[in-house]
Amino acid sequence: MASDSNKFTGKFFTFLLFTSQVSLAYSSRSLLTDGKVTQHAVKGLFRNRRQMCPDGTYYYEGRTCCLCGAGLRLESHCSVKPNDGQCELCDPGTYSSDPNFQLFCEPCTSCEHPNANLELVEPCTSARNAKCGCKKGHYCDTETCTLCHPCQECGTEGVKVACTGTNNTICNDIGGNGAIIGGVIALIVAILILAGLLSFYFCRRRRRRFSPSQESAAQTNGTATEMLPLSVGRTGVAAC
Repeated sequence: MASDSNKFTGKFFTFLLFTSQVSLAYSSRSLLTDGKVTQHAVKGLFRNRRQMCPDGTYYYEGRTCCLCGAGLRLESHCSVKPNDGQCELCDPGTYSSDPNFQLFCEPCTSCEHPNANLELVEPCTSARNAKCGCKKGHYCDTETCTLCHPCQECGTEGVKVACTGTNNTICNDIGGNGAIIGGVIALIVAILILAGLLSFYFCRRRRRRFSPSQESAAQTNGTATEMLPLSVGRTGVAAC
């Protein structure tokens, strides 16, 4: 009888242990499922908000309002819902290139400044500013161009990089060619100076061949002495 009682007690405790494990497993699964549902609900809330405000949101007096898209400006803030604010298209001559909550759009850039050498490349729209460029023969190397400068002109050295609307002309380096030309000119000048000195030297030497005594004797005898040109070797240098 005692053995039957012990068997019953053991089976009872085994049953309790089994039911407790099943209960714990079910509770854990329920919690995990609830967590997923909650997570999906939060994600859905943000997704709905993004769909409601495709250009983003801003805060005004504690409320979350939708931004106005590019090309629009804010007319009135939201009151109850994020998307019940009012946006208006930018007026002609103005633009907004990014989502905003500004009451006024930016004025378009003008390309008609006097003496600025600018011309219109892309017209202004409600969502994009006008784009100016340089006229032919001028350049501007800044991102926002308000003044174009005349392109540099190269001389005999030649053009290395041609002038464009965004960079000036780059001329070839005159250091190498200039040195060669200068050396040739200096050599020619030196040769001319040397030739002049040699001519002067030979002229002086020929004059000294006739001494004063020979000249007086020629005058006493009444003999006319004619000085004929002499030649030095075969160079044909005329007498002075």
